[in-house]
Amino acid sequence: MKKILAKIICAVLTLCVLCSGLVACGDNSDWKAGNLTNGGEIISQDGFIAESERYLYYINGSAANSSSNKFGDPVKGALMAVEKSSLATGNIVTEVVVPKIFSATNGGAGLFFDGGYVYYGTPNTEKNSAGAVAYDEMNFARTKLDGSGETEIFFNAGSHDVEYRFAKANGAVCVVYYDVDDQALISYNTTDKSSTTIAKKANDAKEESLDAYKFIDGSNGTVVVYTTTVYAEPYNASEAEKTGYTRATENFNRVYVYKAGDVKNGDADVIGKKVLDGKGDAFNSATYTVTLIQNGFVFYKETPVQGTPKTYAVAIADLLESGKENQQLVKNETYVASANIIMALDNVFVLEDGVVYNTTLLELDGAIKKPVAKTGTISTLLFVDNAELYYYNSSSQLAKVTLKNVEGGADLNEEVNEVRVSEDTVSSAWFKPEIMKIDGKTYVFFLDNSATGNSYVKYVDVNGAVVEPEEDQTDGVYYLDGVKLLGKKTDEDFAKEITSRIENLADELVGGYLEFDDENAEVLTVKAVSDVKAIYDGAS
Repeated sequence: MKKILAKIICAVLTLCVLCSGLVACGDNSDWKAGNLTNGGEIISQDGFIAESERYLYYINGSAANSSSNKFGDPVKGALMAVEKSSLATGNIVTEVVVPKIFSATNGGAGLFFDGGYVYYGTPNTEKNSAGAVAYDEMNFARTKLDGSGETEIFFNAGSHDVEYRFAKANGAVCVVYYDVDDQALISYNTTDKSSTTIAKKANDAKEESLDAYKFIDGSNGTVVVYTTTVYAEPYNASEAEKTGYTRATENFNRVYVYKAGDVKNGDADVIGKKVLDGKGDAFNSATYTVTLIQNGFVFYKETPVQGTPKTYAVAIADLLESGKENQQLVKNETYVASANIIMALDNVFVLEDGVVYNTTLLELDGAIKKPVAKTGTISTLLFVDNAELYYYNSSSQLAKVTLKNVEGGADLNEEVNEVRVSEDTVSSAWFKPEIMKIDGKTYVFFLDNSATGNSYVKYVDVNGAVVEPEEDQTDGVYYLDGVKLLGKKTDEDFAKEITSRIENLADELVGGYLEFDDENAEVLTVKAVSDVKAIYDGAS
């Protein structure tokens, strides 16, 4: 005989909704900076987290650009600060520093600090001609970290999807971006408010025009590498008025590197240092294609007019100093891909058929290709730290495995144990997982974009306890214990989390009811009620 526990889920959900309806909606116009505003000198500022002497500054989750962006309103997507010392204890002390939405689709842009200001892109709050807020446009701005003064908006870049980098030179912070409307790379000086065209496509009456470009991450002011099209005939203004007008191009092109602060050299058509020039005679000219920039290396393919195309690698610093003088021939061209981890030219991690190999770009495959990990769950490689490989697994979770020092050709029939780092799915956009060493501990930070995570930042000590499955769980999961929320959730998102957790409990119900046997009735009833009550108590 079975007894049936009446539905308590609906009642709890109703109460959660009522609680969420009590959230205040003030205009926040009297917002003041909190105590966490003077964190000392910025130590590093790549990605969505920046480290100062005392604090971590980070973007508090991923907010939709359509959310309210009135200064003082945003919590989700705002810039927050946390005491570094509180990470180890878990007693997080964190506050909103800049209540504006920090959002971008350009993954390598990250945060940028200088002179007590943070520089950032944020959705436009002005209305368009139709009377609607133009949140699909991006404003570039800066705000003081101590909360004093007003936010300064430099300019509107049009599209929210604009590609850009911040860089500093000659005492001025610049925004270098690609202007979609003008089809040009632009450098905007935030000090004198001037804009300079670096290179432009379809550059009328010029010998060269912009072709392709790639921005550089974390390169100390070296911002973008680009190629130019070189024309073989002068511009004809009268012919240009005709439909379909084109100019013949040369059988070679050029490669430039733009560094913040560069100025035009004489009457040159573009700005930057010319590092590769394919100009030669009729038989010795060449074109260059920049295929990848990773870990301080520029990879490019040289295609001669006559001969076999070859791929080369050169460090950015060397490229600026002496062009291709220190280039190295890449023999394993197939491994020059963003999906691989290129730590050095002779230390590359690749994934093939569920096996991770360590190999080199400088020699062909053979004994030098060593299998170092095997697990069928790896989907995308991320980074290697202290002999541990971090990756997205097939369920879009952040995970890691310990690499094996296996000689080439060794059998890897035994799979290594995957350790789940995140509890659920994680984001791979601007909030790509980051690993940082703080006060003797190593933490990984990631964006939990699951239904319960609601796209907020979480963190965990990567050397913390690993929870192992019970002995009778042959398909059990190993996972890192101690994952914590880094920032603050809005009341609305917290209500969503509670709702999702309760709905997850509902997966155990049969037809909306929890069934149990008579002899275990008391135990199971108490457990069910206590589970839901604990969730509700947390919501209240």
